[in-house]
Amino acid sequence: MPHLHNTKAQEISTLPFGEHLALWCFRIWALNFRKGGKSKNLLLRGLRLAGVAEAYADFDELMMLVAYFANRNIEINCISDGNLSIDEHLLLDAIAFWMVKGDIHTPPFSNFDFLPLAAAKAAERHLCKIACAFKASGHWIRKRDLLKPRDQAAKNSAIASNYSMFIH
Repeated sequence: MPHLHNTKAQEISTLPFGEHLALWCFRIWALNFRKGGKSKNLLLRGLRLAGVAEAYADFDELMMLVAYFANRNIEINCISDGNLSIDEHLLLDAIAFWMVKGDIHTPPFSNFDFLPLAAAKAAERHLCKIACAFKASGHWIRKRDLLKPRDQAAKNSAIASNYSMFIH
């Protein structure tokens, strides 16, 4: 499981708009999923206002893959939490990967230890489309400094929020 090089939590208030928007999409989707509701209207409206309505279907499909195929709990914080979880960083980093042409890093699905390989590869198509829509609208998401830990203890010590929502 990758973890951030600097395990200190990053506050949402420091994020550029594109990252804040993507994070909001993950969190609204997860909240509605847990409550058994439909997130389409709120997410679609938010994405439409931001000029990336075409990304809605891909956010929905990506999150459905994560929700139904994850082989561990995925930490998506509640909408009011001011910090990002490691899993939220992973998802943002996966979108950022497809915004940078000629990126020589390993494709993001290899960092998705929580998805079976086939589901991770399926998620790749949606990540790419989200990245293209965000990039075309000028909503950038930066790459994260992710490392592979030697053991699960690194992830456990980096996650410290009592207000988290687990998708799976």
